[in-house]
Formats: sequence, structure tokens, C-alpha cells
Amino acid sequence: DEAGKLVRRIGMVREPVAVAKEDVDERTEGMAPETLKSLKVPGHYPAFRYILSDDAGRIYVLCWERPPGRKGYYVDIFDPEGRYIARAAVPDKQPLILGDRLYAAEEDAEGNPLLKRYKIVWKL
Repeated sequence: DEAGKLVRRIGMVREPVAVAKEDVDERTEGMAPETLKSLKVPGHYPAFRYILSDDAGRIYVLCWERPPGRKGYYVDIFDPEGRYIARAAVPDKQPLILGDRLYAAEEDAEGNPLLKRYKIVWKL
């Protein structure tokens, strides 16, 4: 909570995800060669990338795994009590969820930045 007290703990057993060469290449593009020589890349990613929640109390844990074609990221979704609901692909590494909408930064075919809005529909 805002006072720093633990409110809920979510646990999920997951196999470690190896750092992909494509991700290293993407993040180091344009770096100076001397910087690349001293760069230390870990063997595996941290347990999760990012956590957010919506106004209904659902918890979204953005993962490091990527969908086929490396378009976007996977997110594990939990109910307000911390029970696993589903896994979904999201188009951005740090989306914003407000109400029943997901906002994501994307690029069009020419590489121009776009802000897209998606409607979230729950079928449970």
C-alpha cells in the first residue's frame, strides 16, 4: 500500500527464462564497441518485468517471455485475491490499463509512434 505495508503476496512457480540474443542485440544497438566489451549479460531474466493493477483490483504481471514473432509481451493476470486467471499477449512492454481499456505505445509500418487503445473484454 502507499505506506509500504505488505498487502498481498502472489506466488507462481516458473522456469527461468534465458536471456535471448535478440533482446541483447536490440538493447545494445548503437553502443560503442568499448562499452560492449565490458558489458555483462546475465544468463536469465528476473522473475518478472513489471507489475500493475486495474481499478477492479486485478493484478497484471508482465513477463519476459515474448509471443511468436517477438511482437509484444506476455502478461499473467490474477484476480484481486491473487488467484491466477489467464495469460495474454500485450503489444507494449509497459501498457497502461484504465477501466476496460489498455493503452499501448506502438509503431506503424513506417516506424512512426502511435498510442493505441484496446478494449478489454473478460470472458470467464
